[in-house]
Amino acid sequence: MNGYKILWKDIEIGHLMNAMPDMWYLEGIYHPNSTELSKEFVDLVSKFDTKIVMMDLRKGIRAKLQVRDEGPINVAVISLGDKNELFVRQVLSEQGIDWLINNVPEEK
Repeated sequence: MNGYKILWKDIEIGHLMNAMPDMWYLEGIYHPNSTELSKEFVDLVSKFDTKIVMMDLRKGIRAKLQVRDEGPINVAVISLGDKNELFVRQVLSEQGIDWLINNVPEEK
């Protein structure tokens, strides 16, 4: 399957397909795998309010995206819509990644 692998708690939980970039943000269709962890992820992030998390990323959770064998991209997960639209913010700088790790939880 093409697209990004989604890693949560360093375990693959599915794929982000047809991701549309907008500056640091990505939005695409989340295709979960059939694991309990992916179900837990869906249950958690589907409750997020997009506006609240965008204003304060600490209200979301962190995860990683990976393309093929490239290094992972750290992201803050903002929301999951009714049609499995996953919305994330990429964090690319070393300082930003440090902030993400220290301020945005991996789980709630």
